[in-house]
Formats: sequence, C-alpha cells, structure tokens
Amino acid sequence: MKITFASSRLFLSKLFPVLIILLVSGCTFERCENLLKADFGSATPGADPDFTLAGDPVGDQIWYSRERGPELKISADRQLNYKSESGYWPQYLAFYPKSVVIDRPIYYYWNATPSISGVPMIVFFGDGHFGEFGGIKYDTDGKVKIRASATDDDYVNLGSYTNGSAHTIWIRYDPSARSYRVKITPASGETIDSGERPLIGTVPAESTYPAIYFRYPGDEDRYKGAQASQYKIKFMFVNKKEPN
Repeated sequence: MKITFASSRLFLSKLFPVLIILLVSGCTFERCENLLKADFGSATPGADPDFTLAGDPVGDQIWYSRERGPELKISADRQLNYKSESGYWPQYLAFYPKSVVIDRPIYYYWNATPSISGVPMIVFFGDGHFGEFGGIKYDTDGKVKIRASATDDDYVNLGSYTNGSAHTIWIRYDPSARSYRVKITPASGETIDSGERPLIGTVPAESTYPAIYFRYPGDEDRYKGAQASQYKIKFMFVNKKEPN
C-alpha cells in the first residue's frame, strides 16, 4: 500500500485521541501490563507487611487468613518472611491483583528463599478466593512437585530445591489453552521446567481475580508439633507481559 502524506495525517489524527486518553489516565503501555507489584526491598525490618500495596497498579493487595503475628514479618534482609505456626489451621498468604478480565496469558513471577523442614508449603493460583487452577509444593524431602490433578495431595516430582538458597519462580497461566507452565531458576544450576500442564478444577472462560496463594497444611495431625518452615519472598509480580 502506498503511504502518502494525507494517509499519514489521517492515521495520526485517529491515534492522537487514544494517546491523550492514555496520558490523562496515567496509563502507559508498560504500566497497563502490570496487575500486581510487591517489592519488599524498602520495607522496615521487623515490621508487619503493608497489605495495601503502594504505587501502580492501584487496587492490588496482600491477604492473610489470620491476625498478623511473628509468622508474617519483614526479615532483617528486607524480605517477607512467611513462617509456619504449629497448632493453627492452614495459614493462607495471598497476593490479590485488582479485578480485571484475564483473556490472554498472564505471568506470576517472584524470588524466594525456602527453608522447609517439618511442614511442606503449597503454592497455587486461581480465580478469586481459593479457585485453584494449578500449583506446586515444596515437600519436606527436598523435592519441588507439581499438582497432577484436582485430587488433594496429588503431586508429581519436578526436581530438587536447596534450603537457604534463593531462586526465581515463573508461572505462565494461559486461560485460552487451558494450561500452565512452571519454571524455577536457582542462583546456580539448571532451570526446572514443567512444560505445559493442564489446568485443574472448574476453569471459567475468563478469569477475573488472578490471585496466587501460599499455605502451610497445619491442620493435619501428621504436621502438628513439627519443626517450623519458612519461606522468604523478595518480590512478587503479576503481569500480562512475560518477565525478562
């Protein structure tokens, strides 16, 4: 197609109002991709985490299933330290993006340091309040496992993790393909890649609350009185754009 001055001017005249709307709303193309951003690098050591996340995007938050106590604090190295607490029903820690229709792939991306001893830790993502689509488990045997079906505690081995060693985790959730993929990259060593896995449970055509949860199964008798586990989260992002 031949591009003329007139056609270029027509295109710019149509694009200009869109750019004005984006600028007035404070929404750039990159910022509109962000659904949640939690970075604890400037938090005060020993303090409670702020459950209302500051900055863009507005409306994202942290949720915890019980009163904040010593099991959920900012660590000395400025990370969110999430510890198991013996004698309590399962503790749930969640990161909630604001309500938004998810009709294309999104990414959960975070950096964490596990110290799993007596109690395993489960990570799952889904739509809204406990609508699970898939997830992983840090087991007490040093293995990280992926959810195999909607049946509780049905996991298959992905690989190994090292207590006290940080790694980054990347989960790609694709509602259209009804699948998800997990990658775990340690500070040194090879990346664990699950490949494409089918979503579990009843999955809507479009997700509106793409939350991610962390929990300790403390209500089960086999874990009561066990040595505490902890999981330190340096940052958490939920994004429509694949992280670099």
